[in-house]
Parts: sequence; structure tokens; C-alpha cells
Amino acid sequence: MLSLSIRSRGDDDKKKYIEIFGKAFFGLDEIDESTLNETLVVLDPIKNRTFDYNGNEQIEAVKLTAVDAKLRGGALRLLLKSGDLTNTIQGFGLGSDGAEYVSAKLKFLIKRDGKKSKQIAVEIKPPENSKVPEKKEKKIIEDYLREQGVLLE
Repeated sequence: MLSLSIRSRGDDDKKKYIEIFGKAFFGLDEIDESTLNETLVVLDPIKNRTFDYNGNEQIEAVKLTAVDAKLRGGALRLLLKSGDLTNTIQGFGLGSDGAEYVSAKLKFLIKRDGKKSKQIAVEIKPPENSKVPEKKEKKIIEDYLREQGVLLE
């Protein structure tokens, strides 16, 4: 898999960069629309409370530290930040009905032998953007996000 991260650009700019990249590196004359519009990450498991924050044999725990959401068809926008929103998010009206999650930030506590867990922050912003730092723990985090249904590929 190859990914291209284009930050702070409009959709037209993103499309042009992908077309240039595809032509230069792969000799493609045209980029399929499904490539440009494919969803790679979703926030449904976080929104619907099916995401497991308890971790696994490599992850001590996961904390939900920020949620950016739209309510009432976008008439109200909330950005919530906390050390851990996991158990309190429903109280802000961000349940599965009527709220659109724009992005979320998770803090992964990665287990280390004989040491305190390492904290790694990850931002998830559908449809195509997840910012998992390029660290040796990247595969651990991506595998967990796939298991939870957040990372779709």
C-alpha cells in the first residue's frame, strides 16, 4: 500500500497532486474516481460506543482525548478535549443519533517491558486521514485500529 498525505489543501488541489504523483511514479494517465473518493477511516465505532478502549497484549489502554462533532445538521459544532472522554461523551449529546463526528484524537498507551507505557497520540479524520506517527509502534496501533473497525484497509 502507498499513501499520500496532503494537508491543508482543498479537494481540487488534492486531486491534482494525486494525478501528478500517479503519472510521475506509476505512469498513470488517469486516476480512477474510486481512488479519489475511497474512505479509509471511519469514526463509527467511537460514535456508536463499540470501540474497545481496554487495549490488548501490546496496548495497555486507549483514551479518547478529543472529539470534533457537528450537531443539528451542522448548526452547532463542538470540540471537546479532555484527558479521557471515553465515559463522558454521551453527556454532551454526542450519541449515535444526530451527531456527525468530524475527527477524534486517541492516546494509545503502549506497553514496554520494565518501563512506563509509552503514550502515542493519533488523530483520525475521515474519510481518508489518520495521523499515526511514524514510529516503531505504528504497526501495533494500525492493527488495533483495524480490529476495532476504524481503519478500513
